[in-house]
This record gives sequence, structure tokens and C-alpha cells, in this order.
Amino acid sequence: MSSKHYKGRGIEVRFESRKSFVLWALATYPNTDFKGLVFDRINNDGHYEPSNLRLTTQKENVRNGRRWKSTT
Repeated sequence: MSSKHYKGRGIEVRFESRKSFVLWALATYPNTDFKGLVFDRINNDGHYEPSNLRLTTQKENVRNGRRWKSTT
């Protein structure tokens, strides 16, 4: 993924560590096996933080993404 579309936008991961993310996910979505699910940002211009994440299917996640122009 191009830096200008991601890193250059100032998007941050706002969990202290991977462990803190995993603990948050387990506490937020108890009794979920996470199989076939992904974490999606609600606001694509927002950060990776608890208030901006939801659990969704990959198909729903793609629909929430930025619209890319084809270069072909």
C-alpha cells in the first residue's frame, strides 16, 4: 500500500502494544472465535483505537474502504 494513502495521512495505532490490543479485543468481544472476521476502522480517516474499531467480515470491510482509481 502506498505511503501517501496510509502513513502519509497520519493514521496511528493507539494501543500501547499488541498485547493490549488482544486484551481489549477479548474483553470487548467475549465468546467470539474471530474466525472469518477482521477489525475495521469505522472512520477510515481515524486512528486504530477502541472507539474507532468494529468487528466485521472481510466483505463488509472492503465496502468501507477508500475508493481506488484503477491505473490500467
